[in-house]
Amino acid sequence: MKVIDLGTKHGPSVIHFIHKVDTFFPSYGQTITPSECVGVDINEGFRRDIAGQEISFICGNIADAVFRDTLPETDFFLVCNLLHHLPNRQVVEEVIGYVLDTAKCGVWFRVKSFETDSDSGEGILLSHGLRFSWATNSTAYTCADFFKFIRNRCSKSDSRFEAAKRIRHTSDKRVVPEDIVSSSFYYEPTMGEKEQVALTKSVVCDWDIFVEKG
Repeated sequence: MKVIDLGTKHGPSVIHFIHKVDTFFPSYGQTITPSECVGVDINEGFRRDIAGQEISFICGNIADAVFRDTLPETDFFLVCNLLHHLPNRQVVEEVIGYVLDTAKCGVWFRVKSFETDSDSGEGILLSHGLRFSWATNSTAYTCADFFKFIRNRCSKSDSRFEAAKRIRHTSDKRVVPEDIVSSSFYYEPTMGEKEQVALTKSVVCDWDIFVEKG
């Protein structure tokens, strides 16, 4: 197996990775087809969508260490927009450690930003009385946390961080009032009004982290 996508849903990360593997991991030097990939999700309902793209599907809970040990060997793990859904930091670190330990070639993480700085982080939104929609009800893991974990767990690997998605206007649906108490992932009018303004500094909302095994 060449690719295992954790929390695959409809499989968009697999398709994107297949088309970008030579950009994400230039030294890999191979092409990848959907039939060489498997999507893993706790929701059996995604099987039909995945199978229609010729991607294999495995149903299971990635937070369960026993289940993780049943997965096949793979060149790459994809962990995209999954970690913030996990129940706590211990489970997050178990999953990060697992993929770093077992991927033969590398790991692509796409993670929500929990940075609070005012250069490209949530601090810019907070100055307008706003915040990331996920900031208060998701498991937080910062870029500094990743740097430390990767360095300690996989010291011979090469890793790089890139801004994957940005917020440029407070009208963005991922921006909500700072004091709102809601489990909704996107802004809803019932949350009340929010300032509508173009941001002088764009905010990174998603980070890409590429770890190439050494």
